[in-house]
Amino acid sequence: MKKKFIMLSTLLIMASGLYGATYIEVINRLSQGSRDLENKGYGTNPKGFSPSIFNQWFDTFAIAKRFVIDNSKNLIGMQDSDIINAVSCLEKINMDLINIIKTIREFSTRDDFVILSYKLASINESLNKCISKLMIINMTLSNKKDAKNVVITIKKSLEEMVDRINKIVSDMINLTNM
Repeated sequence: MKKKFIMLSTLLIMASGLYGATYIEVINRLSQGSRDLENKGYGTNPKGFSPSIFNQWFDTFAIAKRFVIDNSKNLIGMQDSDIINAVSCLEKINMDLINIIKTIREFSTRDDFVILSYKLASINESLNKCISKLMIINMTLSNKKDAKNVVITIKKSLEEMVDRINKIVSDMINLTNM
């Protein structure tokens, strides 16, 4: 009987790893995904982006969001509303940012790029507002700590993208001045 219990426990532990990504996998995928989006998605030439890379980023974001949703529960299975609200807010910002990247190739005048620069500044402010409440909350459960850290990593990835795109936009503003 004891052997069956140990074997069943081992199978359950192995099977649980098949259904969701681990904390380390999610963190690694987020950092790799944002680098790929820069290198293959918009790089230094916003007019020549690769649309397929956006699908990879959406998949990465979806895996991170799934991890956050699965790990933001307390001992009785209730989700932490602060974590869920933060990841939902970041999801909206992610869509705004992707739409900016997709439409940047249509811009040509200095005014277009200046407006885009203001939008990017607004996104940066929104990123900070999204997780400001979450940052002051101390999580005691390890799964909720991991979920909170993934949300913070998502925010950092999006901030890096905003900074990189802002640099490109600034360069474009300078080029259109000439």
